[in-house]
Amino acid sequence: MTVRKAFAKLLSAVLVLATAIVTLLAGLTRLVAALTTWLAVGVEAHIARARATAPRTEAATAPRRPLTLVRPASSLPVGSSQAEKLTSALIGLGFATPNVRRFVAGLGTRVEHEGLETLIKDGLRVLSPAVAL
Repeated sequence: MTVRKAFAKLLSAVLVLATAIVTLLAGLTRLVAALTTWLAVGVEAHIARARATAPRTEAATAPRRPLTLVRPASSLPVGSSQAEKLTSALIGLGFATPNVRRFVAGLGTRVEHEGLETLIKDGLRVLSPAVAL
């Protein structure tokens, strides 16, 4: 065998090997694609079964108006007195109801003659130490 023939056979073998490797890689690519498709279909079917068997719950609806512990001043009746407005405002600020009622009762006639802002400031000044205890 001459060098030329040996080189030709070697080149032919390398080309056959490269072709086999490319064919193998193409087969592996097809296999991975098939496995991916199979998994995707299986997962979709699993999710569909889970949705079909899961109990349906209604979505929570938001309340029509916000819940408040104390009525805001705007929702007080038209005939409500200044004392009720002051009591509601101070309780809404977090002061204890008995302390607020005691304070408002102690104001006497000032409640009907002075502005609500002034009375609230006085209430804050008087009731704040009671909160710290």
